[in-house]
Amino acid sequence: MLRILVRVTAAGVTLFLAVISALYVMAEEDGFPDGAEYTASVNFTQSPQSKAELVSGLETLAADAKLRLVKVVAGPEDFLSTRSLYVFGPDAPPTPQPLSWFRPGVTGQLRAATDLGDTPLDGTFVYSGSARAAVALDAWFKRSGATATIQHRDAGTIFGYALLSTGAWLPFLTCLILLLTVSICWYALRARARALKILCGTPMRRILVEDLGSLLRICVLPVAGAALASVVAVIASGRATALAPFALALGALIVVSLVAMVIAGLLTSALTWPSVATIASRRPPEGHFATVAEVLKIATLLLIALLLPPVVSAAQESSSFTRQQTSWASLDRYVSLRLGGSSAGDSLPAGLTDLARDADERGSLAFAYAQGAADNETLAANGYDGIVMVNRTYLDAVGPALGFTPGSARPLGSQGEPVSDAQLPTNLSRYLSDSFPLWNRAGRTDAGRETVLPAFRYTGTKPFPGISPVPGELRLLSRPLILVTDRVTTTFTDGFLESTISSGNLVFGDSAWVQAYLSDRPLGGHVRSVDRVSDAGLYAAQQQSMVAQTLTLSALLVLLALLTSVAVSAWIAALTRSRRLFVQRTSGWTWRRILAGRIRWEATLAALLTLALMLPRFGDISAAWALLALPLYLVPTLGLHRRAAETTFNSRINRST
Repeated sequence: MLRILVRVTAAGVTLFLAVISALYVMAEEDGFPDGAEYTASVNFTQSPQSKAELVSGLETLAADAKLRLVKVVAGPEDFLSTRSLYVFGPDAPPTPQPLSWFRPGVTGQLRAATDLGDTPLDGTFVYSGSARAAVALDAWFKRSGATATIQHRDAGTIFGYALLSTGAWLPFLTCLILLLTVSICWYALRARARALKILCGTPMRRILVEDLGSLLRICVLPVAGAALASVVAVIASGRATALAPFALALGALIVVSLVAMVIAGLLTSALTWPSVATIASRRPPEGHFATVAEVLKIATLLLIALLLPPVVSAAQESSSFTRQQTSWASLDRYVSLRLGGSSAGDSLPAGLTDLARDADERGSLAFAYAQGAADNETLAANGYDGIVMVNRTYLDAVGPALGFTPGSARPLGSQGEPVSDAQLPTNLSRYLSDSFPLWNRAGRTDAGRETVLPAFRYTGTKPFPGISPVPGELRLLSRPLILVTDRVTTTFTDGFLESTISSGNLVFGDSAWVQAYLSDRPLGGHVRSVDRVSDAGLYAAQQQSMVAQTLTLSALLVLLALLTSVAVSAWIAALTRSRRLFVQRTSGWTWRRILAGRIRWEATLAALLTLALMLPRFGDISAAWALLALPLYLVPTLGLHRRAAETTFNSRINRST
């Protein structure tokens, strides 16, 4: 049985290494898609040039410098599983071409940069070319007023990212533990033969070489089979284009693992080398491995107690961030304006309010302005975590995702309770009465505020998304006070409308109409670009979703390692007590009585593991989840001990070894 366990564990280690290799390829693809040599995070917010001028400049630079320049974009329709590349210069495809990504479930297209449309130019660029071309692009970014953070491709950096940022270090540690497991299993299996060789006077060097050689031979077929299966899986999944980097990474990891296994074998041999006195005592030679196996199991439990909760917490944070950014999906058809150009002093260009008024009449103007409790102490003191001013168009956009349908009398449906001024705490009512006159189109008065801007207490279970005055930031509030206006342009002053257009709190739902409106008006000369508001948030959601998936996989792999180490411990414990097991069972003892000592020991370990998971430093692991560790550890562990004891007893009955 131990021989089978060695083969299964060797195959399992290889599969784990294949997973790490896949994570490496995915990390390389995420950071440097299209085989790029450089990646740059670029922000054009302060650039005085229009989007068309910037695109034209990048097209010219790519052609002149022979630079392969690509913009990475998450698809707004299916942002969690769509990633497209927009190519600048002569390498751009004449028609959209399908893209095949290594990461499962991700699709996309290769398109020309002229197809960007209302996709923001801010974001991630990747490029390849000569050192001179890279320097020319960096200089162009500076001349155009953009800020760029550039990173050069490096295999060591990518591997470090694949291990650390995605949680793959946990399966990597798992592989190290399983390599020790393989060594312990094999040397336990050969313990009797080694004892006989020592008695026969076989030189130590010869014994060590034969043991290591046999260990490598028994692992060759499982390792080769698992590696071949991984390669076939890559080809069968339609990712043959990534086969070369995957195979190279897997081959390198297998070589390193074989070296590590040889070292682990030598250490195991040194720690369990029997003395002549021990052999003469006629104690089972497998007994030397019992302590090592228990230490291995305890080390795995410590690994889980110390490292699994942070990984689970990181996965939860990534998932939570993904859910937060997913709120941008409700606004995927809305665009904002990037303003620039010459104007009088620092004032905003004329014509913005006319644009807003026409869009409001068309019903395509959405407004949201959110403040958190950290920005306003009055809110926190009265049980609200924020205040959001919105119009009905915005509620129509976000309502379906939050589970309510806006009505004429109840704009938040069943998830909003009207709050009159008299029901508001005095200091909060005073704050609104002091602030509203500054924005009121009807004049510097608070009269009529409850009519044109009624207040509602949000009671929904999902956080309410509000656009922050910080560009590109969405605030999710659980207990906000929401102020709703029917018409933004008739409620607020022109100055307020202009500032909210500039900050991105006033967005437009028809990009084509906005483009047409700007094309034949002077305002168009002051608008540098018309961009979708959701792209940056959706791209961040896509990245964090991928991280969460990888962290979850890492957590599952380390649990599998625990199960394997428990199995090894159970088999070695049974082999060590084989004679006693035989006597006890033939004397009529039940398995429960025979295994009572092991049950108490394993229960103690399970209790300690549960207590470790409930420590305050792992606050994201609830007590209920931590208590589940008790049965989840004990049930398979006791089953493995029972199976190992029964198999060992049957072997003694049949006089087999």
